[in-house]
Amino acid sequence: MLLYATCSRFIRIRTFHTLHRPRSPEHIVPS
Repeated sequence: MLLYATCSRFIRIRTFHTLHRPRSPEHIVPS
């Protein structure tokens, strides 16, 4: 449950950053 929630949130944040800056998604990584 907790692992799924963490993974889901990570994917959501990653997608958000990717949509904001599609040219360098790997550069902006949430701590």
